[in-house]
Amino acid sequence: MRRSSQLIILIALAFALRVHWLGMQELRGDEAFSWNYARTSPAEILARIVREGDPQPPLHYWLLWGWMKLTGDSEFAMRAESAFLSLLLVPLVYATGRRLWSAEVGLTAAALTAVHPQQIWLAQDVRNMYQLALVALLAATVLLPRLGHKGWRAWAGYAACGALAMYSHYYSLFILIAHGAYLFGLGKDRRPALAHWIVAGGAIAAITIPWAVTIMPVYAGGQLADPGSLSLPHYAAAVLGDVAAGPVFPDPQRLIIAACVGALCLAGLWAAPRRVRALLLAIIAVPFAGIYAIVALRSTFNAFYFVFAFPAAVLPAAGGWVAMRRARPAMGWAVLAVAVLTLGAGLRNYYTDPQYSKTRGMRQVAARLAEAAQPGDVYLANFPDPAQVYYIRNLKLSYAMQPPAAHFDPAAVSAVLDRLLANRTWFVPVIAVQLDAEGYVQSRLLDTALLAEDDRFDKMRLMLFLPPSAAHPLNIQFDAGISLVGYTLTSDRLTLVWATESPVAADYTVFVHALAPDGYRVTGHDAPTRPPTSQWKPGQLIIDVHTFDIPADQPITLVAGMYLPATGNRLGIESAAFGEPEAALVAMLP
Repeated sequence: MRRSSQLIILIALAFALRVHWLGMQELRGDEAFSWNYARTSPAEILARIVREGDPQPPLHYWLLWGWMKLTGDSEFAMRAESAFLSLLLVPLVYATGRRLWSAEVGLTAAALTAVHPQQIWLAQDVRNMYQLALVALLAATVLLPRLGHKGWRAWAGYAACGALAMYSHYYSLFILIAHGAYLFGLGKDRRPALAHWIVAGGAIAAITIPWAVTIMPVYAGGQLADPGSLSLPHYAAAVLGDVAAGPVFPDPQRLIIAACVGALCLAGLWAAPRRVRALLLAIIAVPFAGIYAIVALRSTFNAFYFVFAFPAAVLPAAGGWVAMRRARPAMGWAVLAVAVLTLGAGLRNYYTDPQYSKTRGMRQVAARLAEAAQPGDVYLANFPDPAQVYYIRNLKLSYAMQPPAAHFDPAAVSAVLDRLLANRTWFVPVIAVQLDAEGYVQSRLLDTALLAEDDRFDKMRLMLFLPPSAAHPLNIQFDAGISLVGYTLTSDRLTLVWATESPVAADYTVFVHALAPDGYRVTGHDAPTRPPTSQWKPGQLIIDVHTFDIPADQPITLVAGMYLPATGNRLGIESAAFGEPEAALVAMLP
């Protein structure tokens, strides 16, 4: 079969894998972040990047803005742009391998690119900047051997590709530097090419410096002011594991796969032409060191940042396999069989295993909100998660986020929450290390509002809080001026609402008993209130939550009261009944 026919088959396979279940998984946070930018306007996108210090150049957002105007903002539609760009990588990797090495190596590398889990994961991601930059960098790499030729087309094309890559992702700089390091290392043989690279580099710099000058002051005072703490071994394991296996295996398996792929790459580098070996090593080493240097200054890190060195990893792996197949055919075919099984397992994990899915349950949360939300309800978040905004965008809910910043004033946040809790408030708690590390918002809601629903959808939790005034009303007067004014009841949670007319001198413990028809206590729960009764303020409503298994298979009477823990003496009540003195009826369950 001719190479062109084989390449067409590989492109068709790559297309099928990239569009398969393209919109099945939910948007991850960074994908929704891009949507949040792109739903505005090109001018506002640029203004927000500068204002908020986002390190990414604007090209990705502008392209997504135009794409969304044409296709809409569904998960499938937005990811389709990345899938198309990723598809271009297959013939580009083939062209790069053929020009630098051989057509057979190029075709093998293109086959790996077509089915590699990392490439498919990124192809099915709204953040198309990685594919866009990689396409431009591969085109620049194809043009690199031509820079020494006379004429301006090669270096002008190289400059255009380099500028496109830099406006896609600033880590592209490391690949361009690797190109220069490779040409410099060739000595006199490549002086004309090095001179042309310098001229092209000057053109790239002239195009990109205005953006760098604009964004660097904001970026330096923002993300670069938050240094990372990732050790070199952990960094190496993360990036090499991802480029070898993708994010679809447990870490131990990723390291094993990386070691096997690394051995194959070493064999390929050994068999490669000297100049090809030097170029590939430069494309691996420079971004490896450069990205780690930035990680030391910036805590944000993803293993796929090293994707720009993917061609320099896949080409020697392909070359190593071709050399092995020629020298020892049986071993070569055995390695191919193991590779097919490994890649197949990775793709199965990506498509079907929830452990490796981007889906967290926000679609289910949105479906529940669409079913149960009422006019005037509020959606509260404790972290600026754009994915939450995306999935509730078509619901008629007021959106609020608290706390507003990492170093927040608890009194100010409490005042805002009190205003929000005048309405029904839906809350999706997130362990937000950057903002609400101690879970202040959730604790405050539990202490001051009625928890009416508490559901879990996959990895997400949805809670519905009601104002204390929404409790089932009671008017039971205890001694010491304490009143039981209301309650709410779910299958495993009884929430009591207390009040006091005057300061309380002692700290009492609340008891809740579930009584059978004959007065026998089936179960119950005892706990002090928060805050303790001695800290209650007159007129303040106190939320008192008791979580225990409430029998549902027999008639039950729930009663509640208070006692002094030191003596066991109960507070008196106007009327006692139900087989327990000083116990107030709360509810009867059939």
